[in-house]
Amino acid sequence: MSREISGMLQPRYIAMFAMALVLIVFAFSFSQWEKVKVEEVYEITHRVFLDVDIDKQRIGRIIIGLYGQVVPRTVENFRALCTGEMGKSANGKVLHYKGTPFHRIIPGFMIQGGDIVSGDGRGNQSTYGGTFRDENFKLKHSHAGMHPIPPPPPPLSHVFLATCDFMQVLFPW
Repeated sequence: MSREISGMLQPRYIAMFAMALVLIVFAFSFSQWEKVKVEEVYEITHRVFLDVDIDKQRIGRIIIGLYGQVVPRTVENFRALCTGEMGKSANGKVLHYKGTPFHRIIPGFMIQGGDIVSGDGRGNQSTYGGTFRDENFKLKHSHAGMHPIPPPPPPLSHVFLATCDFMQVLFPW
C-alpha cells in the first residue's frame, strides 16, 4: 500500500492532479460567470404611442413600452409629453410631442426627435422644467427598438429611437 501511495506522489501524477484541479476551478468560475451574465427582465408599466405624419399624411404609429419601476421620473416625463396632459411650461412652451419633427435620422442606426422648444435638437425642456438628472443605467440598449434617452445633455424632451442592434454597432464581427 505504501508503494502505491509513493507511486502517486511522483511529479507527473502531482502535475496531473494540479492540472485537473485548475480545470475544475476554471469550469466552476465560468459557470458562475454565466449566471451573473443573465440579463434581468423588467416589466413594462406604461405604453404610449407617437403618430408619425409626413406632409400631413399619417404613415404609422410607434408604440413604446416604458419601464416605470426602473426609471420612474424618466418614464413620467416621457409619458406626460406623449399625452400633453401637463399643458404649458412656466415659460409658455407647450409640453407635448404633437407636431414636433424628427430632426435627425441616420438610416440603419437611429431616429431622433421630440425637441419641443426649437424642433432642431438644441432645445432643452422637460415636464420638470429644463433638464433633470439621469436616474440609473440598469437598462441596456442592446437591440433595435429600445428607447434610450439620447446622449448628453441630460434628459429632457428628446426622443431617441434605436433602429439598429447596438451590439452590432459596437462589435460588428
